[in-house]
Amino acid sequence: MKTKNLFIGFFAFAIFLSFNSFAVISSNDEDTEQAGGMVWIPGTLFIDDAGVLKFESTACEYQKTYTLGGILDENSEDKKVNKKNKKLNKKAAKEVAKETKRVNKAGGKIENVDIKGLLGQGNMENFLSPKRIVTPMKKPIVTGLAPAADAYLLAVWGLWEQTQAAKKQCRVLTVVPDLEKSTAMVEKFICYDSNCNLLTYDQAVGKAEEAKKMMAKADLVVIANLAMAVALTANYDKAMKEIDKLEPLQKIAAVASLAQALVRQGKLMDENKRLKDKIKESKERIKKLQGM
Repeated sequence: MKTKNLFIGFFAFAIFLSFNSFAVISSNDEDTEQAGGMVWIPGTLFIDDAGVLKFESTACEYQKTYTLGGILDENSEDKKVNKKNKKLNKKAAKEVAKETKRVNKAGGKIENVDIKGLLGQGNMENFLSPKRIVTPMKKPIVTGLAPAADAYLLAVWGLWEQTQAAKKQCRVLTVVPDLEKSTAMVEKFICYDSNCNLLTYDQAVGKAEEAKKMMAKADLVVIANLAMAVALTANYDKAMKEIDKLEPLQKIAAVASLAQALVRQGKLMDENKRLKDKIKESKERIKKLQGM
């Protein structure tokens, strides 16, 4: 019996370590706009009438529907580059195949998705090569077997909902660089309201203070969420003590619930770190806009 308990504890702890390691890696990853040539775009994944996976962007600066897939050139004069691009295109294709199954299983559409990827250029401008696809968290179903594990799971869900509300607050004003009009000396911006309506410079400046206040509130939510997410780890030991008293089959179900909480905790922390980076970037752009 002690061996089984040790195995269950080790199993859950291994998952905990893997997702905390994931969070550390994510925090070092540049997730702001245009970092490493990549962009983060929110939107909806759906399967079109031809059975092809598409992504309808809800970002004001990318108002279009993209086809997902590899976009890198595999036929250049540089064989090493071709080999590397072929590998990356293959990786993108695997990601698309995996998400196609997920979307089909969900009924053909998943909303509130975030994709980190590379935008196509020229005749590939309607294509998006995904590096990472983040689907929304679903409301958890608790087992009732280990109250501490259930509380852990529900607490993570509550923080996730707060994070999504904070994301919406940040849409009061969207400020993005105008690449066509900007020069090395002068940076120009394109601005949108919360409904992606194009704003004039005066209209954008008029919304700047409101946007800064909303982002400051969102930033406080993010800071609190990250602190709470770390503090929730204390529930792990309490949950394991409860699980240790259960019957073998009950233990399996309860430890699965605990493992799910740990997985979601990693996703929650990652989501908040990306939002924090986005808020910082938006504040910097608004400051530049006001200084023009």
